[in-house]
Amino acid sequence: MLHGQPQNISNGSDSLRQQFQLLQEQHKKKLLLRKQKLSTRTEVTEEQKPEYLNGGNSHGSIEDLDNLELQLNSDSNDGFSIQQTFEYDNKIRELKDENGRLYKLLAERDEEMRILRKQVNQERQAIAGIGPASDTAANRIMELSKKNRELASEIEKERRKAKQLSRKLTEMENQNSSMAAQVTKQSQGSKDATDQEKGNSQVLEEKLKQAIAKMAEYRNQCEILKKEAKIAQKVIAKECGEGVNVAAVLNDPSGWRGRQQQITTLQNKVNELKAQLNDAMRSKQGLPTNGSQNFNAQRVMTPSFHDEKHKQMLRKIEKNKKEEYEKVSGELHLLNEEHQKLQTKFDAAKTRNKILTSELKGLKEQIKMLVEKGAHDDELIAALMREQERLKKTVEKKNSQIAERSQSRQEKVQQDTELVATLTQLCKEREEKVTQLERELNSLAINLAETPARQHTRSADKATITDELANDRIPSPLLDYQQNSSETVVSKTHEVEAQPRRRRIVRSSSGKNSSASALPPTPPRSGSGRRKTSGMSSDGRYMSGSTQFEEYQTLYEATKVERDKLVELVALFQHREKEVQESTCKISSEVKTLQRQNVELEKRLARVQEQRSAQDKNSKKYQRQRTGTSEERSTEPYYVEELETQLAIQKDDNDALKEALESTLEGKKEDFQYYQDIVEQTKRVFLQGLHQYRQTSSPTTTSSGNTLRT
Repeated sequence: MLHGQPQNISNGSDSLRQQFQLLQEQHKKKLLLRKQKLSTRTEVTEEQKPEYLNGGNSHGSIEDLDNLELQLNSDSNDGFSIQQTFEYDNKIRELKDENGRLYKLLAERDEEMRILRKQVNQERQAIAGIGPASDTAANRIMELSKKNRELASEIEKERRKAKQLSRKLTEMENQNSSMAAQVTKQSQGSKDATDQEKGNSQVLEEKLKQAIAKMAEYRNQCEILKKEAKIAQKVIAKECGEGVNVAAVLNDPSGWRGRQQQITTLQNKVNELKAQLNDAMRSKQGLPTNGSQNFNAQRVMTPSFHDEKHKQMLRKIEKNKKEEYEKVSGELHLLNEEHQKLQTKFDAAKTRNKILTSELKGLKEQIKMLVEKGAHDDELIAALMREQERLKKTVEKKNSQIAERSQSRQEKVQQDTELVATLTQLCKEREEKVTQLERELNSLAINLAETPARQHTRSADKATITDELANDRIPSPLLDYQQNSSETVVSKTHEVEAQPRRRRIVRSSSGKNSSASALPPTPPRSGSGRRKTSGMSSDGRYMSGSTQFEEYQTLYEATKVERDKLVELVALFQHREKEVQESTCKISSEVKTLQRQNVELEKRLARVQEQRSAQDKNSKKYQRQRTGTSEERSTEPYYVEELETQLAIQKDDNDALKEALESTLEGKKEDFQYYQDIVEQTKRVFLQGLHQYRQTSSPTTTSSGNTLRT
């Protein structure tokens, strides 16, 4: 599985690179098309501007109008295609947002992988014996391998999601390209339709000419009306005054006629008063009055009928011009709104182009980052493959060692079975000898019953037999064989560590053997029979004693080894306890010193506060002392702050030492439990070995007990 993973990852990275290259090419093509469209639009607008600006030139050329009509049709088709492209662009943006989220998730996973790499490096150091937690390295490696597998599976899931989203992107882009092709086809179809719609275009061109001519007329009229409005304002200012509101004049209930009458009446009064003055002056001087002159003046000042008609005509013309002006202003307002809408659309397109360029830059940077991450992932995969090969080699070595051990154990088992077979044969031979001896004893008993006179000779024979047994040593080859077999069994038991629980079992078994060997042998009733039975009893005692001695010796050695190990453990724990006690004593002494320093600092603070209060009271009298005390104040708070910082640092050190103590105690507890597990395992193995040894030695003990009983 691990060999197949790098190939899949490399294939996935190649496919992603190809997909990103395709995306870049498609975006470049789209940008070129948009630039071409924008350039054509700018050219069209530049061609249209002079025609709309030159309103006085109502007689435009027909060729320019033809170009305008064709461009309007193409703009309608382009607007439909632009709407579709905007929709597809929105969909592409959504997909890109999803891709960005997935890339963020991949970055988070990469950070987790880096953290796990650091942990793996630390655990490698622990395995090598460099780190502090070398005992628990195997468990941590297993946990990290599980986490690594889980993370690898999650990364594969995320990559699958990214592939699916990239496929969706390609599908949407293909749809976009197909829609663009359809739009081009529609534009070609529209060109064919233009040939059919030439008649309509001519009508529309004529309408356009008329509209342009009307626009020119309206512009001229607007200029004339502006001039007339300025003149009317000047007239109103002359008639009503300069600081008069036009709205107030319009709201007056009295119209222009009332004002005119007032003006005429006032003028008449002024003329009359002037005439009276002149008459008075002339009467004083003695001159005649000029009645004819007064009549002419009154005649001149009265308004004529033709003037009123001309004024009414002017008012009608003003109303018509105002209505036309309002219409033209409304049309201008609508045109300005359309212009603003188009300007906003143009600005939005510009901003979208800028956003797309920035997104392209971001995507390129992300692609670079992904390529770098892929290279790092390849390196990590190669390192993991190397570790896997190394672990495989170690597993193969361990399997070979286990096979060799199993072969050696099988050989030992075969040897033990051979020993058991030989011992069973020996037991059978001894049983046959015992039956023969019993027969001889029976025959001797019969002979003794027939001949009671031979008792004296029997006592003499007993004495001789006992002397021979005391001085005799059994040179039988069976004893040597049994000793060799027992030595092999003892050598096997030396390989297993001893345990104090086995002492009871061994004592009970040794007690049984001693009781069996302590049975008094039955004295023979004839010379030959006595000699043979005494030899067999001494042989059984020797065998039982040798086995007991070997058992006690193995127990002694096992207990000695266990005692030595326990003594070493006790010494280690005592040394550690001493170190911990010393560290606690140091910490307690440091804490006491810090407490003393705190008390001293508090006293100093109290003194400083008292001095400040006294100095505040006597500040007016002792200005020179104030300067010295201010310096002391400036130095003492600084010293207090330093001491407070030292206190905080030492408190942090105390907390760190406490945490270190707790961690060391926990580590020692774990070590002690680990050693207890080792001792229990050794005890179990030793019990199994003793049990097997008992089973193998049971037939020999039973045979020796039977011989002793006989």
